Amino acid sequence: MALKYAAKGAVITVGGTAIDGVQSLSVPSDSVNLIDVSSHDSPSGRHEYVPGMVDSDDLTFDIIYDSADANHEALRVAPGSAALAFVISLANGTTNDVHTFSAFVTGFSISLAFDGAETATVTLKRSGADAVTDSV
Repeated sequence: MALKYAAKGAVITVGGTAIDGVQSLSVPSDSVNLIDVSSHDSPSGRHEYVPGMVDSDDLTFDIIYDSADANHEALRVAPGSAALAFVISLANGTTNDVHTFSAFVTGFSISLAFDGAETATVTLKRSGADAVTDSV
């Protein structure tokens, strides 16, 4: 039977400092670009593909926004600046649970629901692969 883990307790850091107020986040993922190599003599009149370069998918996370929080403000003004060092640590504390990567902040969007918390969505684009390690 597969083990199951609660997500509560996952942590994301930037520059070694934990980002407070994180509501949801995901770990880095990848997609492969498919190159169309179809030709007049492709079997059965079907498209043919070969794998191309791997691209890092956008990674987003949501926070309860606090304009007085130094990390929140650093992320807010980061779009267009140099890549930053991020680490995501899953709460399960077992194997393959720490993801370390460099990423550009490509977006920071503040949401103001009339009957809700002031939140922000942070969008990252990894540069290169993430290193996946064990915390134990």
